[in-house]
Amino acid sequence: MKTELPRRVSTLMIGSAVLALLAATAGVVAWLHLDGAGDAYTRALIAAGREADDVPRQVGLALGFDVAAATVLAVVVGYLARMLRSPLPWARLATWVVGVAAWAVLGCGLAAPPELPTWRGATMPAAVEQARDDILPGWYPVVHSILVFAVLATLTVVAVLLLREPAREFYRKTSGATATDWSAFGPDRG
Repeated sequence: MKTELPRRVSTLMIGSAVLALLAATAGVVAWLHLDGAGDAYTRALIAAGREADDVPRQVGLALGFDVAAATVLAVVVGYLARMLRSPLPWARLATWVVGVAAWAVLGCGLAAPPELPTWRGATMPAAVEQARDDILPGWYPVVHSILVFAVLATLTVVAVLLLREPAREFYRKTSGATATDWSAFGPDRG
């Protein structure tokens, strides 16, 4: 049981990292789509006699945030997945901290998604509305939301597993005989 828990938790963390990488990849694909679609939107606005607005820039910034957050989360969670296989109490604590941070950062992405600036407000000509609807690929909002929810759900399951008694026993401070010798990383005392 003692070795099964770290392997299960580590596997869930690796799954969460892979899901975060998929979310980042989806964001990059949407960002690449934005280049041409943003230009088409601006041209449609000007053709309709309206001033160009900054909707494409706002969508690009939101996509950049989503890609950066998902990429950083994937790297950190992947590293923690490796560390959780050893009885390191700090890795358990760091996993909880990363989980809370992920809920804060990725939760903001769910509450204020990149497609928010594309939602209709004022009445626009049909060509402008069509160009605005095409700024993001139609699949992106659903795929992004599902991936982010899956990442957050997986991190929540990991946090709960790390609260259970078997985890508490496994990550309990080690004795002096089994503790890692960190003295080689410190300054020389000679």
